[in-house]
Amino acid sequence: MLLSENIKGLLQETIKDAPLLEGKTPPIYTSMIITNRGSILWYVNNKTPETYNSSVTNLKMMALLIKDKWCEDKDSVPADTIHHFELEDLHIALSRIPDSDLLLVYIAGNEFPNGLLGLKLKYSLEAFRDLHGYRLAGN
Repeated sequence: MLLSENIKGLLQETIKDAPLLEGKTPPIYTSMIITNRGSILWYVNNKTPETYNSSVTNLKMMALLIKDKWCEDKDSVPADTIHHFELEDLHIALSRIPDSDLLLVYIAGNEFPNGLLGLKLKYSLEAFRDLHGYRLAGN
């Protein structure tokens, strides 16, 4: 049985800063799990600058844009690939949770290097192993 508070707890861990050789990573603004239809299932927000609108309405719009971008790219690259793109001044990394209808998405500022954001996403996917194979009704 999937418990929402456990998944939100995992997402909360994903937005924590990671130590680097010198300092720590810039913050990840939002970590969320969306469906391949663009609906937000779970999300958490970090402390964000005033220029980042973390309202639910804005996140819903971003989830739809992210889903559209993923749909454009998914046929041209392997399913287990980390997808990167920019939306205004944001860096976005996403990946499909294996064998599921779910996408794990990280949103960070443009000061967060894309490669590092992708690595963080790649190594956190295993923490969501209970969601592997999760299918939406009707799919």
